[in-house]
Amino acid sequence: MHASVHGLPLLLEAGPAQVRGTDWDGLRVGLVSVPASTDFGPLLAGLPGDLCSGGHWGYLIKGRLRVTYADGSQETLTTGDFFHLPAGHTRVAEEATDFVEITNPAVHDQFLLNARHNLATAWYNLTTARRHERHPWPASREPVVANCQFRQLPPPARL
Repeated sequence: MHASVHGLPLLLEAGPAQVRGTDWDGLRVGLVSVPASTDFGPLLAGLPGDLCSGGHWGYLIKGRLRVTYADGSQETLTTGDFFHLPAGHTRVAEEATDFVEITNPAVHDQFLLNARHNLATAWYNLTTARRHERHPWPASREPVVANCQFRQLPPPARL
């Protein structure tokens, strides 16, 4: 089996950050591309200890990745490093970084679901804050859509 980089399905995208991957023989093989200063911490919020709950094996194609473990210890991965990250870690890309990662698909799916939720929440909070900056309505005048009721109109009369 093989796949080209752009032949891998896009599993997660947030601006220039992308996670592409596919499952082969019970393992998830993925390519992660993130810009400099990407902090994986906010994507992990809500998982046990707010840390990644799966172990990963991989290879850093380019960039620099700082890994922090549950015990507070850190290590830095750089271009050309092979790595194994046990469960209980988070990462920050110190440079634009691309890496290949191999992991358990079920654990990775849990991360993706959590990351999508956190990204959607952050987007909602950002757009709500921006809307309030443009239209600072008092809370009592905030538009209410939760109580809207829709009814089906009768069919138009025949002429």
